[in-house]
Amino acid sequence: MDVFAGSGTVRPVPGRLIVRGRLARKAAAAGRKAGRRAPKPAAKGIAGYFQSTKAVGISLVLTLPVLLLYNVSLIVPANDTINTVDLLSRIVGTRYGMYGLLVANSIIGLVSLVLGVVLAKRGRLKWWYWALLVVEGAAWAVLVAAAGYWANTGLGQTVPSASIMRPNANYSLMQILTFSAGAGYWEELVFRLGVIGVPFGLARWFSGRPGGSGGLMPAVVAGVMLFVSAIVFSSVHYIGVQAHFDTWSFVFRAVAGLVFGLLFLFRGFSVAVFAHFMYDIAAFWLG
Repeated sequence: MDVFAGSGTVRPVPGRLIVRGRLARKAAAAGRKAGRRAPKPAAKGIAGYFQSTKAVGISLVLTLPVLLLYNVSLIVPANDTINTVDLLSRIVGTRYGMYGLLVANSIIGLVSLVLGVVLAKRGRLKWWYWALLVVEGAAWAVLVAAAGYWANTGLGQTVPSASIMRPNANYSLMQILTFSAGAGYWEELVFRLGVIGVPFGLARWFSGRPGGSGGLMPAVVAGVMLFVSAIVFSSVHYIGVQAHFDTWSFVFRAVAGLVFGLLFLFRGFSVAVFAHFMYDIAAFWLG
């Protein structure tokens, strides 16, 4: 049909309108998708510290110094204090020896340097974050000791020291740093990020799908895995050591696992790592 307007004639072209409509819808969908993927703007000051230390990706960069301290310490001659759950060093060291560990450490160091520079340019990483992590980690370490003391006192037993949980241990400073760094990084990576974080993340993903349970399922999964992680975390400490099972040290480690798990959920992986690292140093040094 022709539409007359003055001296001109307008002929609608349905096909072109349909194409334009589809393009508009695609553009709108792409805009919504891009909006969902847009990175969260970096906060400044102390708010930026809390934001960055809670993000898993940034936490992996923030905790790399602890991992590097542990890995470099393993290369020192006569130092064989490998953490029980450190699969990387066991596989690489067993198959490729010291040269394999050197290459692995070089790769980790290079990756950490590149990621650190990128995050610093984006305003997501500041040098003073590490200093504050040490302070916050030490504060939480005190809470871990207090929680273990409270739990054991309630059962009629004083808090176990490092000498009680690891009898006949006479470690050097390098061994203390190695053990503390390895425990702080690898045990948090496996028992908190792995046992709690992965199921919690999957639960959040499934609950967000059509027909999901909303915010109920992630909370239930997090609560269940928090206790599972604490029990497994405490039990693993009796694998491959000379000390026999002891009720008091088991309760203490289980309570510590609960505190570290809560730290992971509410403060992030990096804070849990530094709290664990600082606690182990104090336990060995004072125990």
